[in-house]
Amino acid sequence: MPFMFCDINFQCHYATRDDKTYWLSTISTRAEIPPSPVQGTDVLRFISRCVVCEVPSTVMAFHSQGPDIPDCPLPTRDHRWESIWEGFSFFMHTAAGEGSGQIFSSPGSCLERFRPAPFIECHGARGTCGFFANKFSFWLASVPRNYNPDQNRDPYEPQDGPCEEMIRTQQARTEMERMVGRCRVCMLINDEIEASIRETGPLLPGVYDPRQPLG
Repeated sequence: MPFMFCDINFQCHYATRDDKTYWLSTISTRAEIPPSPVQGTDVLRFISRCVVCEVPSTVMAFHSQGPDIPDCPLPTRDHRWESIWEGFSFFMHTAAGEGSGQIFSSPGSCLERFRPAPFIECHGARGTCGFFANKFSFWLASVPRNYNPDQNRDPYEPQDGPCEEMIRTQQARTEMERMVGRCRVCMLINDEIEASIRETGPLLPGVYDPRQPLG
């Protein structure tokens, strides 16, 4: 539990209520979900790790609301956009009547890998973490390329189904997997920013480097 709370009586408490926190998880398949809540150091292998990076410019996510990965915005006379990564459009999560969402312009709304159970719930008072039946992840949905509402009187209503094959290959196989919206994260580049990158070098390994030819 990463926080404590204080009341108007100037009393502070830690993990004494039904406080919950949510963390990105490492779970990819149903077989990896523990049969019961875990605690202590056993929790660590289920919590995803991260790194904080500095970039010299604005970074934004762009969503296609379709099965195709969108391009970065077209260049203008003053600037252009360079791709950093592509992924799947993550909308929000809910659990036990609580939830939180993503700002769609935020890179956090474009996850590189699709996982139906992308987070783990931890309980402060119990000191345990687990995956529960009332937890849901929400992703932007798309419709097939060949579906034309002007030619189809009936609305598009896909059949519910599994989303398991895409977890391993990140390639859509089932109808529901093809409905997961795609996205791309791009960084704004202008002459001043490009000159700065040329002088200092790329700040992120594998990310846009103006000293190397694109592609």
